[in-house]
Amino acid sequence: MLRYLKYKEIDKPKWDDCIDHSVNALPYAYSWYLDITAKKNWNAIIIDNYKAVFPVPVKNFIAFKKVYQPFFTQQLGLFVTDKIYFNKLDDCIALLKKKYRSIYLHLNVQNIIPEQGKRITHHLRLNNSYDTIYHNYSSVVKKNLKSFQHKVVSIVEELPISIFIEFVKKYVGNKAQELKHKDFILLQHLIETSIEKEKGFIRCAKNMEGEVLSAAFILKSNNYLIYLVAASSPEGRKNQTMTLLIDSVIKEYANANYILDFEGSMIPGIANFYKTFSATEISFPVINK
Repeated sequence: MLRYLKYKEIDKPKWDDCIDHSVNALPYAYSWYLDITAKKNWNAIIIDNYKAVFPVPVKNFIAFKKVYQPFFTQQLGLFVTDKIYFNKLDDCIALLKKKYRSIYLHLNVQNIIPEQGKRITHHLRLNNSYDTIYHNYSSVVKKNLKSFQHKVVSIVEELPISIFIEFVKKYVGNKAQELKHKDFILLQHLIETSIEKEKGFIRCAKNMEGEVLSAAFILKSNNYLIYLVAASSPEGRKNQTMTLLIDSVIKEYANANYILDFEGSMIPGIANFYKTFSATEISFPVINK
């Protein structure tokens, strides 16, 4: 049975327990994550007393409400504790389309809907030895990594969150015009909470003078390492230090049951960069009404 619940009606312990035990669990779907990214303005479809759940982020406009995809939340959709519940996906979408006149929502890679729009991400499975993964790198990545033998660049596993945010603002903010000051405040809160919950970490590359060249925040949850936010300075881009940073993460988590999710991209140049690590292109559906 499907039930549509408003935010205050959601039983968060049951919700999070459902995500914990979902066959397609993703960190974006936890109540704490949605509370930050959707600013506690999300509702839900509940199936059979939290055997499956479907988060519904909502924006309020004067004349109507819109279902939307929050920033820093790549995939949502239907999360199920048993694969049999995937057959409820069409019912969930029909309910949303009946209830809302405007919808733009990313589902997840295990939500299969024919004839829908799609977006792209890139996955690299880390359940092989580092040598095996390295062997599949492109010649460009291998060449760049070898060049660091002659450069003094260090990988640092700690960077104050405030410094990371300012670094991202400086080198990404001017390119991502849709990100406003309030979105960086939200991002800082999200990173702080993720690190407090041991669900993520910051890693950076520094030069000999201790200047940050590249930095990334990685979500770590549900057997995923998600390359959520990253930036490089002009010197970092010139010296390809993000390649070294990503390689350090791969090296650390090789032979473990993780998938490195590069979170995109629809931009060919960025997608090609991810593919140089032998990442596989994966698509997921989008509801757009």
